[in-house]
Amino acid sequence: MKKTIILTESQLKMLQEQEWEMSSVDNAKLVEKAQKELAIIHKSFDSHYNMIVSVTMSDIINDMRQYTNTLENLDTIIESVEKKYNYYFDIVESHDLFDRPNEISTLSDLTFDMYAALEDLKDIKYVLDDMLDLTRKLSDKKPKNVIKLNENKKK
Repeated sequence: MKKTIILTESQLKMLQEQEWEMSSVDNAKLVEKAQKELAIIHKSFDSHYNMIVSVTMSDIINDMRQYTNTLENLDTIIESVEKKYNYYFDIVESHDLFDRPNEISTLSDLTFDMYAALEDLKDIKYVLDDMLDLTRKLSDKKPKNVIKLNENKKK
């Protein structure tokens, strides 16, 4: 049988504060962990950005599977970053804006940076998705006079 527990707003707030209340040492470890995760997110963005700006339509046509897998990988990365962002955001929001420890203020800044990085990753995903769609559409077309790529001219 399911039991229902009714809490007042003040009881709920007290429970939430207890859940996130940590010592300054725990807060410092949390900030350190968030900094490392943000660095990994930035590396992922840089890697995918560099791939996007250097890939050609020929590359995509020749290895569509690789770029489709990259797109799926980006979805997984974005989901993971969203979970991390939400986790840190909930911790920051559980503290009073004007009564936050320094570490939580730093975590707030990191959370903002994480959100910006998340949006950047989403932009990369949208660009790659569009590139794949357009390349598929173009590769379905058969021009009459084709110059084959990477083929030596016979003399």
